[in-house]
Amino acid sequence: MSKSSQDARAVRSEDATLTLHRLLFQPLESIASEQLYVSLPRGRVVQLARESITLAAFSTASTRTYFGRFPAAYYQRWTSVRTVIARANVTGSGRIRAYASDDLDRERIVGVADIDSTDREVEMEIELALDRFLDGGFLWVDLESGEGELTVSDLRFEAIDPVVAKPVSIVVCTHNRAPDCASTLSSLASDEQVLNRIERVVVVDQGTQRVDALPEFPSIAESLGGRLAYLTQRNLGGAGGFTRGMYELTEEEADRSADIILMDDDIVLEPETLLRLSAFSSRTIQPVIVGAQMLYLYHPNLLHTSAEDAQLDTLRAGVPVHEDEQGIDLTEKLPYRWAEGGYNAWWTCLIPTSVIRKIGYPLPLFFQWDDIEYGLRARTADYPTVTLPGSAVWHADFALKDRDDWSRYFSYRNSLIVAALHGDWRTRKVVATLARDLREMILSMQYGLAATTLAAIDGFLAGPESIRAGSAEPVEAVRLLRGGFPDTVRHRPEEILESGLFSLPAIHSGGYPRIPWLVVIKRTAWQVLGLNRLIGKISSADSNWYHSSQFRQAIVTDAALDTFRIRRFDAKTALRVTRQSVRTLGRLARRGTAVAREWHGSQESLSSRDTWSRIFHRDEQEDR
Repeated sequence: MSKSSQDARAVRSEDATLTLHRLLFQPLESIASEQLYVSLPRGRVVQLARESITLAAFSTASTRTYFGRFPAAYYQRWTSVRTVIARANVTGSGRIRAYASDDLDRERIVGVADIDSTDREVEMEIELALDRFLDGGFLWVDLESGEGELTVSDLRFEAIDPVVAKPVSIVVCTHNRAPDCASTLSSLASDEQVLNRIERVVVVDQGTQRVDALPEFPSIAESLGGRLAYLTQRNLGGAGGFTRGMYELTEEEADRSADIILMDDDIVLEPETLLRLSAFSSRTIQPVIVGAQMLYLYHPNLLHTSAEDAQLDTLRAGVPVHEDEQGIDLTEKLPYRWAEGGYNAWWTCLIPTSVIRKIGYPLPLFFQWDDIEYGLRARTADYPTVTLPGSAVWHADFALKDRDDWSRYFSYRNSLIVAALHGDWRTRKVVATLARDLREMILSMQYGLAATTLAAIDGFLAGPESIRAGSAEPVEAVRLLRGGFPDTVRHRPEEILESGLFSLPAIHSGGYPRIPWLVVIKRTAWQVLGLNRLIGKISSADSNWYHSSQFRQAIVTDAALDTFRIRRFDAKTALRVTRQSVRTLGRLARRGTAVAREWHGSQESLSSRDTWSRIFHRDEQEDR
């Protein structure tokens, strides 16, 4: 192998190194596109495997892809790493170029290694400085074969580092998704290098369809090499499931060093993500929460968003830091700017044990907004969240989840709690936001959803003592409440056919109104005067308030695209829910500020180990 004048150096075997980022050429999962890993702009590939590639003569391959690029800006901003080495085993002839980009996505060559070793495999390395990436940018390599074939294997970015990466422990919370959970555990065990960084795997099973009842469970447990701890408990939601794992893993001595990675049971896992999160956390200047990005399970090339924050004054979660990087196709466009999120959802998220010991456990919110609250609380304590590009899992598309169900109780109640804890609470603004949402629900003939929202406001006004037992109690009451509203019932296609309603015409929306408040007045007047006479079908995409409020009866497709709802205008129900809205919002206007102070004053005790100990051991105490 000959060396260029640009930093292609002899291997220094005496230096200890830490693998930060492996460059893989093939996905592990069949749903993933190869284009997320490697692009092939010219020539032909002779052989392609997950960790190696052989190019035919005069061919090129590039790792300027989603999983291929190294997040240089994030490493320069948050870690002590100032130099990385691109290292690989190579055979054949050709050239390897290292490229860098910046915050304007301009690329430059930062290192070159010429390869001439057709008779044996040699190790190649290029030293790269992390010195011009503060506002954005990545590193990657291009492979180019010469007159003969070029084989590259075990290509990775490393840091010269005598410190061994901190081990990680995995917490998987599951509820009646046994096959999905088993698949996630199998993915953990599929990669030896990743498995070697894992200290323990804690599965918290809160369901009745248990994971350990699957016939493949014993072999999965064996493949994890004694790392698996399988716990069962009553359903305490995502907050209770994840916290149980955190609780068990932090009960030992305070000097325990393993980071904790929280992971959903129904994701499709790229195991390399765990290695990247672990490596990044091992080198951060200060403890930070490190989260994986989310790719859409049903549209596997699409990125959910680069990073997220919450707008607490309007009770909105999942606000993208860069709007133009939401839902993009990563085979066509790659984000290049640096982004700082307010939190990272717990589909896969690393939390250092030191952060848990400092700020406590999650709040007992059952689910919805628990991860948001924890990230915002950590940020207040000077522990930021980094959503690391190139580290991702596939999770069910949010757009295909119907939001008119009992879970909206927790979404609204918990958003109010988080706004009280971490926002600049202004009761008038909160009341105005909820009034707008309720008005749109009632105009849309979603009376059950409006009732669910009103129950959530009452849940917030009940104060912090209402969740001290674990917050699962409202589930059945909310389901019973919703059962009294026909618009909450899901109908299968055959039921619509049998009712004779399927032949109704499909009527499409004309687009968002230019003057929304004027349309609100107009639609309200129509309903009061009985002028809302349309009868027809509405697609999920058109099921907004300004369109559906024109109907007297509508067959509406759920966002999940698997069932229908029948919405019928009911003047008496609309009036009853409107009056209840006025009363409930009036209570919030009068008591909101005082109740917000109660929540704020109870944060420390609600997130304490003692509180969670009582929740976890409640059943034992009741048996006594």
